[in-house]
Amino acid sequence: MNILFPALACLLLSLPVFASDPVARINGEEISRADVDAFVAGLPSDVAATPPGDLWMPVIERMISDRLMIEEARRLGIQATAEFLAERARLEDDLLRRFYAESLVARAVTQENVGQAYNAWVASVSAAGLPLEVHASHILVATSGEAQEITLMARQGEDFADLARSHSIGPTGPDGGDLGWFRAGMMVAEFEEAAWALAPGDVSDPVETQFGWHVIKVHDRRTVEVPPRGDVEGTLRQELARQAIADNLQRLRSAATIEILTTVPPDDFGGDK
Repeated sequence: MNILFPALACLLLSLPVFASDPVARINGEEISRADVDAFVAGLPSDVAATPPGDLWMPVIERMISDRLMIEEARRLGIQATAEFLAERARLEDDLLRRFYAESLVARAVTQENVGQAYNAWVASVSAAGLPLEVHASHILVATSGEAQEITLMARQGEDFADLARSHSIGPTGPDGGDLGWFRAGMMVAEFEEAAWALAPGDVSDPVETQFGWHVIKVHDRRTVEVPPRGDVEGTLRQELARQAIADNLQRLRSAATIEILTTVPPDDFGGDK
């Protein structure tokens, strides 16, 4: 069931009608306040803006209409038709599958299991080595000669950001050439190799890439910190849920006798019905 509109639900609950009290009768069959609340909980989210006083009677009128249609459908015997029974079986299958999956997830995705998964992930990341990030700026020019001149000026103490604003043809030029923090794999190989070889404060020799000639200055280097549990908990929960369903499907398949009788689709498969 949707967790719908807490404010709206609270307002409805504040009405002076108890959950078990009938709010309407249709041919002797009662609609209770609890029935109304359940109906509201399934409404589209845009209903959340509707004042409760404006919502109450339209909901009851809609429920009355629904009950009358259901009564008439039963009188006509629609519940016994082949089409109805086939659709009911399909809906039952969908519900069984959903409730089974939800039960698996509820057992697998506990606070304890999430904590264990986080600790295991931290251990594996730490064992593999935390990635390095570099904070750098660059000046992009069209020729090797210009890059050489800028390298000399930067190494002689001219402000690198001012040089970038004056000479760089790259998109970061107006920002002083600042590229922010980046890690391995985020830049083209030639640029990355040169940046990783620099110590903080160093200015590179001119570096040629497909974009032109770069002069690079590294400001700082740091090891990426492991994110706190709260930042990755959603991903961990999704992975625990996925793994629980996959493991159970594998168990069920291993215990079942499965025969695929044809791997070739019929000629009319997927065509217009």
